[in-house]
Amino acid sequence: MWSLVTKKRNKKWAWLIVSWRTRQVVAYAVCDRSAETCRLLWQRVLKGYRRKLVYKDFYEAYLSGIPCWQHRPRGKESGKTCIVERMNNHIRQRLGRFVCKTLSFSKCPKMHDGSLRWFLQTYNERQSVKNILEQL
Repeated sequence: MWSLVTKKRNKKWAWLIVSWRTRQVVAYAVCDRSAETCRLLWQRVLKGYRRKLVYKDFYEAYLSGIPCWQHRPRGKESGKTCIVERMNNHIRQRLGRFVCKTLSFSKCPKMHDGSLRWFLQTYNERQSVKNILEQL
């Protein structure tokens, strides 16, 4: 998911890894769209989740960042990437600075990252409470 910081030429990409079971965001990175960012994202994943399969689209940068035996490339029609797509949509609905065509944008990369971090933290807390209540 891309967004703008300061000016139109300065695109920032938000990369997310979302747990299929709990719907919580396991890791995220905001940077460019390179293989280095994918490696950074994979380093941020908690060790318990690093053993799980990862369903992503066919973008080539995933091949260098995620181990081959875990990476399962799938198209949007398969339904395996719908959790991440839903999360991207949810972020775009709640945070104006992540909408594609908008007057809201971040003037500072720190505020851009900070707003996403705050949103994901509160989202994960709500999801954990929801998961606990469903188990009762």
